[in-house]
Amino acid sequence: MEKKKVLLLAASDPRQGGRVAEAFRVADGLSIADELDVALLLTGAAAQAFAEKAGLSQDWQDGAGLLRHLAALRRRHIPLFVEGEARAALEEAGIKTAAPGEAEALRRNAAVVIEF
Repeated sequence: MEKKKVLLLAASDPRQGGRVAEAFRVADGLSIADELDVALLLTGAAAQAFAEKAGLSQDWQDGAGLLRHLAALRRRHIPLFVEGEARAALEEAGIKTAAPGEAEALRRNAAVVIEF
């Protein structure tokens, strides 16, 4: 049976609120289900914040939760994509950057898209 593709799309600014942290929490929870193929895509203000910090910051809203859930997602090999230019610092932090076409393909191929 083919796994159902679920994309969690976070566009809000993690410095201003906890929606990105919630996206990480939900991705962590969904990733346990064997029948789901989960991916997380950061766009807009979320992508910009990640690019500026070259990853996560404890100073953000629920930064500790973000770090905890990112660690769990990495252990389960759940992809985290940041839309925009490829940045060496993000790649070194284990964060893939999504080219514009790749980000659109993630959206198009997902059976379910959950926006935060």
